Amino acid sequence: MASEIASSSGERGWVARTHALLRRLASGDRTDMRVMVLTAHPADESLGAAGLLSRLKDPWVVCLTDGAPRDRRFVPAGCPASPSGYAKRRRQEMRAALSLAGVGVDRVLQLDVPDQEAALSLCKLVHRLTTLARGLRPHLLITHGYEGGHPDHDAAALAARLAVERLERQEGAAPALAEMLSYHREEDRLVADRFLPASTDRWTVLLRLSPRERRLRRDMLACHASQVATMVQLPERPWERLRPAPHYDFLRPPHEGPLQYEVLGFALDGRRWRELAAEAIAAEREDEMRQTAS
Repeated sequence: MASEIASSSGERGWVARTHALLRRLASGDRTDMRVMVLTAHPADESLGAAGLLSRLKDPWVVCLTDGAPRDRRFVPAGCPASPSGYAKRRRQEMRAALSLAGVGVDRVLQLDVPDQEAALSLCKLVHRLTTLARGLRPHLLITHGYEGGHPDHDAAALAARLAVERLERQEGAAPALAEMLSYHREEDRLVADRFLPASTDRWTVLLRLSPRERRLRRDMLACHASQVATMVQLPERPWERLRPAPHYDFLRPPHEGPLQYEVLGFALDGRRWRELAAEAIAAEREDEMRQTAS
C-alpha cells in the first residue's frame, strides 16, 4: 500500500501542481506541455496513454525494456524464437502504434533492458532517466503504479520516483510525477480499469476519450499483434485514468496475496524484487549523503 502523503505545505503543493497539469491534459485541448511517458514494455503506451499521447504537441516516450523475455515460456507462439528477433518485432509494433498517435520515431527512446529484468538494473536506469529528464526537461513524467502486475512495471515506478527525487535534490526542480493505468491482480482475476487504493486517489483525473480517440486506441492496440493473448484479458474502456504518483513504500508488497507475476511463474518473485528495490534505494541515500557531505 502507498504510504500516507505528508501534510507539509511543500508536499501538498507538489500534489496540487501535478493535479493541475493532469486537469489540463483532461480538458481535451491539444496541449504543448512537454510530457514524458515512461513505459516498461512496448504496448504499455497503447494500453495506458493512447488518447493522452494523441493530445500532446510535445510528447516523449521512453521504454525501459526490449519486450523480449529470455524465458521462452513467455514468448507467444508464432513470434521469432531469438530474443533479438522478438525484440525487433515488438519495437516495430510500438513504432507503428505511436505513429498513429502522431509520435515520431525520433521521440521514442528504448533502453533495451531484457523483459522481466528491469529490477536487476535499477541503479543504471535511475541514472539514465535522470540524464534524460535533465536534458528534455518535461513538465510531467507519467509511468506505471506500484501494483505487482509485472516486475518491470514496478521497476518503472521506483526508477521514476528515484530519478525525480535525485533531480529535486541536485537541481531544486523536477518534473511532476503521475501514473497511468496498467493492471494488477485482485483475488483470481486481472484488473485493468482502476488503480490500487492510494493516498492520491482523490486527485485522480479521468480523460474521457472522444469517438476518434477510442478508435485510435483500438487501432494502436491492434498494432501489437504479438500481444493479443494479453489484450483479450483487458477491457475496452472509453477513458484513461491518471493520478499523482503516491509515495509508495517499495519495501512492502503492493497488496496482500500473490502478485500477478508470481502467479505466472516469473523467475523473479516479489521478495527478490523488494530486495533489489532496497539496494537501489540504499544506493540513492548513500549518494545523497555524499553530496551533503561534500
